[in-house]
Amino acid sequence: MMKRLMRFTLALSLAVIASGCISRSIRSDLRRIEEAARVDSLEALAQHEVDPISDEEANRILLGGSLEIEDAVRVAILNNRELRAQLREIGIVRGEVLQAGTMPNPMAHVDVLPERDTRVSLRVEYDITGAIAAKRRGRAGKPMIEAERYHIAAKVLELGYEVRAQYFRVLAAEAKLRVGIRALDALLAGRDAAAALYESGGIPALELRLQQAAYERERIRVAELDLALAHEQEHLRRLLGASGEEATFELAGTLEKTPAEAEALEEVERRALEASLELEAMRERITGLARTAGVLRLEGAMPRLIADLHALIGDPRAAPGTAARDEVRVSGGFSLGIPIFDRNQGAVSAKLAELAATTERYYGLAIDLRSYARDTENTLRSTHRRALHFQEIVIPAERAVREETLLHYNAMQVGIFNLIDAHRRELEAELEYLDTLAEYWTARARVDALLAGARITEGR
Repeated sequence: MMKRLMRFTLALSLAVIASGCISRSIRSDLRRIEEAARVDSLEALAQHEVDPISDEEANRILLGGSLEIEDAVRVAILNNRELRAQLREIGIVRGEVLQAGTMPNPMAHVDVLPERDTRVSLRVEYDITGAIAAKRRGRAGKPMIEAERYHIAAKVLELGYEVRAQYFRVLAAEAKLRVGIRALDALLAGRDAAAALYESGGIPALELRLQQAAYERERIRVAELDLALAHEQEHLRRLLGASGEEATFELAGTLEKTPAEAEALEEVERRALEASLELEAMRERITGLARTAGVLRLEGAMPRLIADLHALIGDPRAAPGTAARDEVRVSGGFSLGIPIFDRNQGAVSAKLAELAATTERYYGLAIDLRSYARDTENTLRSTHRRALHFQEIVIPAERAVREETLLHYNAMQVGIFNLIDAHRRELEAELEYLDTLAEYWTARARVDALLAGARITEGR
């Protein structure tokens, strides 16, 4: 399910690229990214021009009721300004490559009353070497466009992960606040019971003060839980690009329980390497750098050949001040720059150094990615075990203690404070369980993003 949502996220963002005022050349980028991500193409949603107004469809989803997690991802794709900027930045790279591969312009010179005893002299020059090199520069730059496509695809998947992870955090914060309020109610009952017993002389003043202090401390913690919920909700709003009326949405449902069996992850290192969009982008960049170095070396070795065409208009035999029919004489020639001193040595050396550095980073990234895959798998398995232990062992044990304490209280074998304390311990365990449960679902989202091609580096 999560993998399908990841692909839906990427496909939707690509539809945004193809819409609005984006040029047709970007539409070709859209198709290539879809092929790389193995997603079905979607129709362009609507006009997505750069403007300060939030997307109409995103607003409709936000204002339509409870917000599902897949709808939250969809809204982020439509509304998140940073992603929308990144989607458009592919045009920067395409424009640079287009400019590098553009043929040079011809140069035209016109002389009136020149020294060659004619009335007009015309000369057109063209850089043949530059034309040959331009075509090669254009081909060399194409891998850079492909690298940017992979880079943008990874950013889309990262945003999808961030939205999902934040969605889980908000659900956990809401549940923790509810548990905190229940704990506060339990301590309030303990405080009131202590006050009544103190008035009747059943307990000393110290016991009353302890119950009052515990209640007041819990009030502070509930206030902290309320603030934590507000922080998590605001972070989600920022990811969704929501503001104004649409920022008052509510999330649908609650955190799902931990599944009984952990997800089987086979050959996670190999799968992560094969899917990595980072590695794909770096491979394309290495290819582009190697081609560019070759073009620079070729340009440095080629003679600079500039062809020119002359046209002389006039009658050189006519006497000054007399009318004569103009003659047109045409000739041609060329200029040749010999590559003796400047052979692009510095530019080639710099490009080869950049290529070597990028290759080193490529192998380093592969090593880091293997380690990251193992670490991500370990985190998923650990959080699953801990959340399942809370779910099947700790919470039932604390509930059994509270129920047994209630039986003893009804039999007048323990006091009210023992019952309240047992109830409070059960609520404390629930708070820890909710934190662990949110960690588990976040780890699941991180694994899904990894196997879809994106490495999440938050907190690293």
